[in-house]
Amino acid sequence: MNELITLGQLKEGTAQYTAGKKAQITLQNLKVERTHSFLEYVFGGCEIDLTMAIDFTLSNGDPRSRDSLHFFDPNKNQYLQAINSVGSILQFYNTDK
Repeated sequence: MNELITLGQLKEGTAQYTAGKKAQITLQNLKVERTHSFLEYVFGGCEIDLTMAIDFTLSNGDPRSRDSLHFFDPNKNQYLQAINSVGSILQFYNTDK
């Protein structure tokens, strides 16, 4: 059986947990910090800039080969697909797109 301990109980120091074996947890310091969502940053005026780096080393294959990640085919190149996917979404969060 799982026993739940709430954040409120931890803050108040009233949390208790009973298991088959004796166990004790002592909190000496509890700090709760709120994390903001992506939309809270955007609505707060934060702009998103996009910077990319692409590894053009030969370890990814010969760019003349259709199997290479660097082969230039806008429909099949994985780098271009990733850039278009991410860029098409993030452009709306920047004034100059």
